[in-house]
Amino acid sequence: MNLKTAGSSNSTMGSGIATRFEPSEGLGKTRHNGDGFTLVELLLVLSILSILLGLSLPNFQAMYAQRHADTVIRKVSEAIQLARMSAIRTGKLVTLCRSDSGVEWGGQWQDGIMVFSDRNGDRKINQDDVLQQFITFPGINGSLKWRAFQNRQYLQITNQGFTRYQNGNFTYCPNNGDASLAHQLIINRTARIRFAKDSDGDGIKEDSRGRPISCS
Repeated sequence: MNLKTAGSSNSTMGSGIATRFEPSEGLGKTRHNGDGFTLVELLLVLSILSILLGLSLPNFQAMYAQRHADTVIRKVSEAIQLARMSAIRTGKLVTLCRSDSGVEWGGQWQDGIMVFSDRNGDRKINQDDVLQQFITFPGINGSLKWRAFQNRQYLQITNQGFTRYQNGNFTYCPNNGDASLAHQLIINRTARIRFAKDSDGDGIKEDSRGRPISCS
């Protein structure tokens, strides 16, 4: 009788243990759902990514346009510095002029700039004149203008390193006319250059007279 009771108890315990370790139906479903994303979750993630991309794209475009404008005006600065050093070193007049071919004067400033020794000052490469550099602006998305005394569309630097009685500025403006992206390089008669700055913090740089640069 005791054995039966013990057997009965063991059977009950065994049954209890088996029931205790049997996985529930709900647990199985939870694990299955955790294997991937639902359609709703995926759409939510895509929506968030689209919003973030929409917010960052304009900032990226503005940053690229600003960097492009910086590159253009710095190339002009390097051309003038090269011309000045070359004039002093060789003892010859050096000319900067606009060129779309790298061979002769022509086109617009944004097409390219020739820097060459110009012994007789005729703004042509002839006799023993030497082309120092032909500077181009690949992918330029704006205009480059030179304004100077008597509106001469060239810049000449003497063997003393001074301009040939020319002071003025190179101004870059984007095609969309956004003055906040305008840059200006200011040159005095001693061929010293400086970059226009935004002194009043309004987002637009000022010219040599303290006026906001205009692209209109």
